[in-house]
Amino acid sequence: MLPRVSIVIPVYNGEQTLNACLKSIINVSYPQELIEIIVVDNASTDRTSAIATSFSSVRYIYEANQGRAFARNTGWRHANHSLIAFIDCDVILEKQWIRFMVKLFLSPKIAAAQGKIDLIPLQNKSSIFDRFRKFHKLISTSGSLIETTHFSPYFPILNTASCLYRKEVLEELGGFDPLFLRCEDTDLSLRASRMGYMVGFNEMALSYAQWDKGGFLSYFLREIENARFSILLKRKFYQEKNTLFQNLLQTIRWNK
Repeated sequence: MLPRVSIVIPVYNGEQTLNACLKSIINVSYPQELIEIIVVDNASTDRTSAIATSFSSVRYIYEANQGRAFARNTGWRHANHSLIAFIDCDVILEKQWIRFMVKLFLSPKIAAAQGKIDLIPLQNKSSIFDRFRKFHKLISTSGSLIETTHFSPYFPILNTASCLYRKEVLEELGGFDPLFLRCEDTDLSLRASRMGYMVGFNEMALSYAQWDKGGFLSYFLREIENARFSILLKRKFYQEKNTLFQNLLQTIRWNK
């Protein structure tokens, strides 16, 4: 019997990408009656509200702009189902994404899971800087990060661009820490890891991030912000880092 899944999409001024994101969810090869879609709007000032409410299957929640962590917490706490998918508003799901993801949860030991994320550029950009940014974005976003960071003290890391958690695990962990305006997904997955939960990875579960993040200045400012919260993470978890052997044990890979 297929499990029911709630999909939480936090959004702020997402008119460029939200429509494609919601259409991809509606078109997945998974029974729509088993899917709940929740859009949490962080006080957008564009057409986000009109786009979200144009889909009859979407539960639309409007709140003050308090950050992605707060929005995701609002979403999963309003969810009715035991599996919670977090999808960014600029992400497009392949048709089989949910089916491949829920397979991992056949094991009761799995608390959370992720697939592989690729990029779709919204504009054709070919400068050296744009190529560098795309490479950097792919490395930082890709679901394969869960494999390539075995040697990192911050493994395992799940990217909430597209991932799946058990609701009971979110309840036990208290959800996302709203103090982290960035790296909130890293913080959550590290806390889950420290409590002994196992995570899964299925590279067949594909999703695509629609990539268009502006010029050098916006990139530079965003990286400064990322660096600031990365430092907070290091301070928080430095004394608790896993060994390589523990990291390997805490990952289940499923490629079928």
